Amino acid sequence: KKSDGKFSLSSNMPTNNSPSLLSSVQDVLSKRSTLELVSHAISGATLLYVASRILISPKESVLGFVASNPIGKSVINAQIDKEVKETIGEMFPDRGVPRFASIPEEGRPRDNVLDLLKERKIKYKDLVPQKNTHWAYVYNATGDEHTEFTEKAYNLFLHTNVLNPMVFSSLRDMENEVVRMTASMLHGDKNVAGTMTSGGTESLLLMVKTYRDYAADKRNVTMPEMLLPITAHPAMAKAAQYFNVKLVFVDVDPITMLPNPQEYEKLITSNTIVVVGSAPQYPHGIVDPISSVAAIAKRHNLPMHVDACIGGYILPWIEKLGRRVKPWDFRVEGVTSISTDCHKFAYCDKGASVLVFKNRNYRRYQFSVFAGWPGGLYVSPSMMGSRGGGPIASAWASMVALGENGFMERTQKILDTFDYVTTAIREISHIEVVSAPVGFIVSFKSTNPQLHIFAVADVLETKGWKMERQQNPDTIHCTLMPQHYNVKEKFIAEMRDSIQTVLDDPSKYNNSGTAAMYGSIADLGSLGKETIGQKGFLTTFLTAFADYTYSWEG
Repeated sequence: KKSDGKFSLSSNMPTNNSPSLLSSVQDVLSKRSTLELVSHAISGATLLYVASRILISPKESVLGFVASNPIGKSVINAQIDKEVKETIGEMFPDRGVPRFASIPEEGRPRDNVLDLLKERKIKYKDLVPQKNTHWAYVYNATGDEHTEFTEKAYNLFLHTNVLNPMVFSSLRDMENEVVRMTASMLHGDKNVAGTMTSGGTESLLLMVKTYRDYAADKRNVTMPEMLLPITAHPAMAKAAQYFNVKLVFVDVDPITMLPNPQEYEKLITSNTIVVVGSAPQYPHGIVDPISSVAAIAKRHNLPMHVDACIGGYILPWIEKLGRRVKPWDFRVEGVTSISTDCHKFAYCDKGASVLVFKNRNYRRYQFSVFAGWPGGLYVSPSMMGSRGGGPIASAWASMVALGENGFMERTQKILDTFDYVTTAIREISHIEVVSAPVGFIVSFKSTNPQLHIFAVADVLETKGWKMERQQNPDTIHCTLMPQHYNVKEKFIAEMRDSIQTVLDDPSKYNNSGTAAMYGSIADLGSLGKETIGQKGFLTTFLTAFADYTYSWEG
């Protein structure tokens, strides 16, 4: 209680490290009675009003009520902001380099500016892709001849703009050729039509926009719904938010991580505009049951999109090399569109992706047209108006230079790495591979309560690896690339060592770092979790985190 008679939760919350908000809420929950807890967030008058309703409620429900109360919500949001600001300060400390809040009055010599850029890369400790210690983000920057080649192709078309295809008609042709080569690889016929985009997110945004408008025109759907597994890429959740489309999630089996096709059928309504599957889904590298779902979609006269943003340029070669891959491309009757990223396993520079439709009847709903502008007639095929030609040239050059033999050579390296890593994981006690990945993504989890898999990730990062953590279930994710072939033995050896380090002192490692943070989220129960149609504390925290990350705090 403060001197002015008000109550505050913030006075009981430590702020010394990044997971402190969730940890402190957990601490408050465990140490204070229900009445005390509520009194820290709401005024005495409000407390009297609700006391009889919540005195015997679970603490989780009490905190939920506090969060829904306007006064309590503002207190919690203020505390979240405070926590986030301190977290940002720890994650992005002053690096001792010149920073600019306004355009300098006098320009600096170009050599000096380039030196400043180089200094920033070093002092900010940015990821160095050539070290091959990462499992996401950058796929082509290996420092080999092919990387240098695609950079040259990119730079040849650096000062171009595909806004008007008649001005840079060479890029118009190259884009059409990239789309055609991709469609052929995906077993599409001559009717398949597509567009290049800046990446998987834009491809998925356009897909949702296209099917929303198609359903509105053909079926007069005004409250559109999209049907997809919870393992589908969150860019589709972004698209749903942008285009006012309701997400309807299909549950996945907790062991196989696959959706049940029958669940799709149960959830289809007159408002469904598209059903979605992944080839593979990113978290665990598993191809959804595309054939079964596509058959259901066709039976209901609905389009089906296959998100192959991570797999589209590698699954065809895995299949050609003799591995079994479940049907997923245009050979599957009922599949009407596919998205796939060139800047992943087509080994070109960012950002380049392809969205292809089974025919032009769908694709025409992708375009944006405005004929009434005084500046001229306007038509745009993608989200962006201005588009640099570099990514198009890089993708075209990479595909033509590699050829099928080049793709298969790189894919074989990935498969060899996959076999080595998965075999090793199965031989290591206390961890196991999740489900049955298709051949280039490996996710693994702990089978020992004394071993938090995120604690293993924390220790691996002290050895120089950039680890990817996942939830529901807690796993470590590795997308394998050709360059990992040369570090696979080192990775497994250091993973073994990291596991033993955690097991030697589980109380130390399991209760610190990211293991502690995610553990606190789990302990908060439904308040820490995100559910369909309901946002928890974590969404509020992450929204504030994004806000302060992209803010000037100089």
